[in-house]
Amino acid sequence: MAKTWCPECGERQFLAADKVTPTCAHGHAGLVGIHLQGAIELGFDVKKRLRRVITVPRAQVHKRPTIARRSEEEREWSDATCTPKWLADLLLELRGEPFDIDPCSNPRSWIHSRWSYSLGKGLDGLRLEWVGSAFKNNPFSSPMAWQQKARHELSIGRCTELVELCKLDPSTEWWDELTEPVICSGEFWNHRGICYTPDLWLFKKRVQYDEHPLLIEKRKCEVAEGKRNGAKSGKSSNNFASALLHHRFDKPPLKLDQHATLWVRP
Repeated sequence: MAKTWCPECGERQFLAADKVTPTCAHGHAGLVGIHLQGAIELGFDVKKRLRRVITVPRAQVHKRPTIARRSEEEREWSDATCTPKWLADLLLELRGEPFDIDPCSNPRSWIHSRWSYSLGKGLDGLRLEWVGSAFKNNPFSSPMAWQQKARHELSIGRCTELVELCKLDPSTEWWDELTEPVICSGEFWNHRGICYTPDLWLFKKRVQYDEHPLLIEKRKCEVAEGKRNGAKSGKSSNNFASALLHHRFDKPPLKLDQHATLWVRP
C-alpha cells in the first residue's frame, strides 16, 4: 500500500491481518489515511519508522483455582493453614507471655494462647467474645467478616491487643477495614474517643504457612498422575508479601526488626 499516515495519531498506516483494512500501531483501524504532502503540512514526523503491532496468541497456562472456585473440601483445607512455628515461638518470646485468645484456631495451630476457638470445638470466633489480647490468622475464604469482628472487639475495648498475620493486599476492602485507626468508644474503655493507629510490619520474606496434610497429599497424587508439575513440601505462600498488624494501644511495640520493616505512615 502507498505510504499514508493515521489522521488520529500521526503514525504510519499498514494493512491489518485481513490485508484490506488500514490500521496503525495505536489500533486506529478503518480510517482514511493522509498522504505524504498532507502529513508534512500537518506537522507529522514523516521520517519516523513504521511501527507494526503483531498480535500473538497467549499460551494456555493451567492456573490454580482461587479460593472461591475450589471445592468445599479444598476450601476447608486451605482455611486450615497455620502460622509457622518459628513465628509463633518468636511472638511468645517478644511478648513474654501467651495471648489470651486465638479466635480462629485449629488443632494443628502453633500459636501460644490460653484459650482458642475453632469450629472443630464447636466454638465460632465470629460469634464469641474476644477478651484480652488476641492473635488472628483468619481463614482466607472470608477475610472481611473477620476484620469487621476484630474492629468491633477493638473499638469497644473488649480486645485490648490484636496481632494479625495476613497478606499485604491494599487493593482489597478488608485491608482498609484492618488498617484504619480504631476509635475507642465502647463501654470497656476508661478514656473514650481516643484514636489509635496500628503498627504495620512488612516481612522481608514471604511467610510460608503450614498446610493441611490432606491438601499436601492431594497435590502429591496430582503430580503422580501428571496433573501438576511439582509438589510442595507442606509450606504455602501466595503472590503477595506478608504483613503483621499490631493493634497495641498503650502496649510496647514488637521488636521484629530482624524479620520485618516497620512501615512509617507519610
